Amino acid sequence: MLRALNKKPAVVHFRKMLPPFLVPAFDVAVNFLTYRVYERWYRRGIVGSMRYARYVLRRHERNDRRILGINDFLTTDVSFGILIEHQIRTLCEAHIHEVEKIDYAFVYDRERPSRHSKYAGWITKENVPLHFIEIFPVLRTNPKLGSVHIFDSRDEFESFLAERRGKYILTPSLFDYVNSNSPYRRGYLFFKEFYERYGSLPKLKIPALTDAWARAFIKKHAPGYAVAVSLRSNPFFASHRNAKPKVWREFFRYCSKQYPECTFIILGRGAEINEALRGPNVIFTKDYGTNSEQDLALVQRALFYLCVSSGPLSWAFLRDDIAYFASSFVMPDVANNYSWLKEGDSFPWQRQAFQKVSWEQETLETLKKEFAHLISVSDMRKWKENIEEADLGVLTWPHTLAPRGSA
Repeated sequence: MLRALNKKPAVVHFRKMLPPFLVPAFDVAVNFLTYRVYERWYRRGIVGSMRYARYVLRRHERNDRRILGINDFLTTDVSFGILIEHQIRTLCEAHIHEVEKIDYAFVYDRERPSRHSKYAGWITKENVPLHFIEIFPVLRTNPKLGSVHIFDSRDEFESFLAERRGKYILTPSLFDYVNSNSPYRRGYLFFKEFYERYGSLPKLKIPALTDAWARAFIKKHAPGYAVAVSLRSNPFFASHRNAKPKVWREFFRYCSKQYPECTFIILGRGAEINEALRGPNVIFTKDYGTNSEQDLALVQRALFYLCVSSGPLSWAFLRDDIAYFASSFVMPDVANNYSWLKEGDSFPWQRQAFQKVSWEQETLETLKKEFAHLISVSDMRKWKENIEEADLGVLTWPHTLAPRGSA
C-alpha cells in the first residue's frame, strides 16, 4: 500500500485541500513513508531478510544433485540415435539415483569440433552451430531436462565441472570422459541390465503441443492412415546401413495399389530427399519444414513405423508402445555385447508381436510381408479415433492448443 501511497486518490484529494505552504512538507512525509519506510526498511530490509533466510534454509535442506549427461564431440557425433539413447540412459540413471533433474553438456573444440575420423568430415567449425540447431529440439523430449550447457573448450568444461563436482552424477562417468569413452559404449548392455532389474525402460516424451501438431498433420495429409518411414542415406560412413531406394520405390508402388488408403510419411533431412520415391502415396516431412522433434512425434503417432537401421529408430526401438519393422540392423558396440547378443537375436524389452528388427538388408518381399503383419496387428479403429480428434488449428502460427473443454 505504501509503495503507491503518493498515487492514492484519497492522498491526492487530501493534498489539494491543504494550504499551499503545507504542501511541500506533506510531499516530504509521503515520500519518506513510500521510499524509505516501505521500499528500504520494510520491503528490502524485513521482507528481503525473511526471503533470504528461507532460501538459505531450503537450499540446505533439499537434495540438489543432478545427472549431467556429457556429449563430447571428441568421442562421438551429434547423431539422433546416440543423443536419443544417451537421454534414455540419463533417465535410467535418474531413476537409479532418485534424481529429479538432468542437465546436459555439449563439449567440443571450436577450431576442430570433432577429431574422430568417422565424423570429422561432416562436423566442421563452420557448420557446428547448424548441428546444434538440428538436434536441440530432441532435448525437449526429456521429461526431466534441466539446463543445457555448450562448451567450445574442454578446459572451460573441466573448470565448470570442478566447481560443481559434488552436484553432479556423471554419465558417462568421469573415468570414461577422461579416457574419451563414448556414452554409446556399454549402452545396450546397460539397458539390458536395467530392464532385467526394473522391468521397463524409461520413456522420452513428446511435448503436448508437438504431439497435437503430429496428430493434426496426419489428419490433414494422410486421410486414410499414415505409416512413418526413415530411409538412411549417409555418404560419410556405414553405407551398408543405407536404404535401397529401388526396393522402397517398388514397395511404395505396390502399396499404392494394394493399400490405397495408406500414406507414407518419409522423415529425415532435406538433403536426403530422393525425388525418385515421390508418388501419390508418399510425402516428405521436410517439404513442410519440420524439425527433429516433429519428425519423432510422427514416428510416435503414425499407425506404425518402417525404417532401416538409423538414428530415429532409437526412438521406437527403446520403447514398448510403437509398432515397427527395421532392417539392416547391426551389432551395436560389439566389444561389450558379444557375450549376450548374437546376430539375429531380439532384445528383452521388445514386444515380439509388433516390434521387429532384421539383421539383413531390406527386400521387396520382406517389406510386403512385414507391412501386412503390422497392418494385421494394428488397432486401426482406435488409431483413427485418436487422429480424428485432432484440431487442425494447431498447424498454423502461433501453434497453440485450444483450452480444455472448448469446442
